[in-house]
Amino acid sequence: MNPELEHQIRSAFAGVTLGDGIGLWEGNAIDDYGPRAPARAKDIRDDWSKIPQEDLRTNSALCYVDAEGMRFLLPAYIISAPEDIMDFLCNEPGTRNEDRFQLLNQVQRQAIRNFLEDRLLSYEGNVAEVEQWAIQRGLNTYWNEVTSETIARTNESTKLIHSAFDGVTLGDGIGLWEADSCDSLGGIEETHAARARDERTDWRLIPATDVHKCQGSSLHFTDAVGMRFLLPAFMLHEPDAAEFTLCHSDTERFQLLNPAQCQAIVAFLETRLNQMQGISSTGEQRVIRRALDNYWLDRAKTNRTG
Repeated sequence: MNPELEHQIRSAFAGVTLGDGIGLWEGNAIDDYGPRAPARAKDIRDDWSKIPQEDLRTNSALCYVDAEGMRFLLPAYIISAPEDIMDFLCNEPGTRNEDRFQLLNQVQRQAIRNFLEDRLLSYEGNVAEVEQWAIQRGLNTYWNEVTSETIARTNESTKLIHSAFDGVTLGDGIGLWEADSCDSLGGIEETHAARARDERTDWRLIPATDVHKCQGSSLHFTDAVGMRFLLPAFMLHEPDAAEFTLCHSDTERFQLLNPAQCQAIVAFLETRLNQMQGISSTGEQRVIRRALDNYWLDRAKTNRTG
């Protein structure tokens, strides 16, 4: 990192403390289902620059910290472990829990924009197209000033998802953790334990952290009943996995979706297309457009199955 950018990061986050937030070791304890109190006592809370670089490699904690923890840890990661923070800066905003960035002020946001733009320039002439695309999307969809059209589309898509999938239950379907167990080739006892752990009555009660942890594996191994139950949670919290499933999965697992739910999916996919404006992602755009034209637009008008 160039000295000028590092100085800007340090200045923007100078004086930031953890307060009562969830820190590095407590977040890691949550991930490990371990005792939080001793981990919390271990956390540095007054000065993020004192966090040892080797401790930052415990980056699973970032999935579980809150807004205070994110604001406190961001500068430490950007300066000392930038590779471990990129996914959170590029994929979380506007797609997962962007509320975890709500405490950042304009100076801090500008510093992050400058950091991402510097990373983007560092890839010029390299073959890291996926990384470049991810950074550009993160900038376009969140860190840069977004257009009123993008905001309106995103808000409308979220409302449609909540409305269309309201009251959907899992019933006897394959839920988040049972499907994840299938992915990890768990035995009968492990599968039964995972099934018992699954939320079955309200998809809104599935913690976003659980959706992040399972990522797309659960959607790959669930059935049609589970797909209908899990899709709204993934569209809101893991949209990359939801997009891939909606564009590539066997359509038989979508057979229980009604037209209103398919309309919400169309709005979700069209919002994704809108977020890609100005990004060199024509391949992904073609995949989404093909899925819309060949399947979802038709399903949104009729109640056919398969």
